[in-house]
Amino acid sequence: SGRETASYEIKISIRNPNQRVYHTESYSLEARKTVKAKPQFIPGATGTQMSFTVSKIPPINLEKRLQYLISYPYGCIEQTVSSVFPQLYLNKLTSLSGKQQDKIENNIKNTIKRLNGFQIYPGAFTYWPDGRYPSDWGTSYAGNFLILAKEKGYYVPTNVLNSWIAYQQKAANDWKGHPDKYGRYRDDLNQAYRLYTLALAGKPAMSAMNRMHEMAHLSNQALLRLAAAYALINEKSTARQIMRNVRWSASGGQDDWR
Repeated sequence: SGRETASYEIKISIRNPNQRVYHTESYSLEARKTVKAKPQFIPGATGTQMSFTVSKIPPINLEKRLQYLISYPYGCIEQTVSSVFPQLYLNKLTSLSGKQQDKIENNIKNTIKRLNGFQIYPGAFTYWPDGRYPSDWGTSYAGNFLILAKEKGYYVPTNVLNSWIAYQQKAANDWKGHPDKYGRYRDDLNQAYRLYTLALAGKPAMSAMNRMHEMAHLSNQALLRLAAAYALINEKSTARQIMRNVRWSASGGQDDWR
């Protein structure tokens, strides 16, 4: 207004529009041999990081894959759980610094808290936060993670696990399957995974397991998961019997159906 001016400062986050660039070089070392390597940094790139790994086995480029999971932008229950599930066992695959270990601890604890936003009455988990409808696969996947996280010593609220177990038991006992015109169950893997997680939690749904065991035309994926459920409760002979029903193709893979 006339000669008067006004100004203020505002902070704006700036995101690099470019994709992350990874460059990996691998070398084989023979006994009493030396390899010299000079890293080449990308011109103009900020925040460049470098890691160096010595291993007796071929490198799996673990840091790149883990960073991809952690930084993935979507927050569905599959991505939320997948980003931390491998972190439960990361210290068995590679040596971690104190800073890395602290970060992993925070990631796992924060995810356990975040899963509360996915759980609905009566104990199922939805696909997206604050959703309304249960996700069969997401419910089993989240429960699978929570059980193993608890085994690793992380705090998992008792009410979260108990309500999840109650829902899984009811869903397992109510499942009848929906066979197609060929008698195949398109949702059998969801049921088999549900039974597996209950066995993992020490609350096996035996009647539902035995009922599924008697069904014909189950997919190989469901058979394998069901066999694993029986193995968890030390029913090894039944697990082996189910494994004999898995149909393997000539190329060494699995046929989808038996």
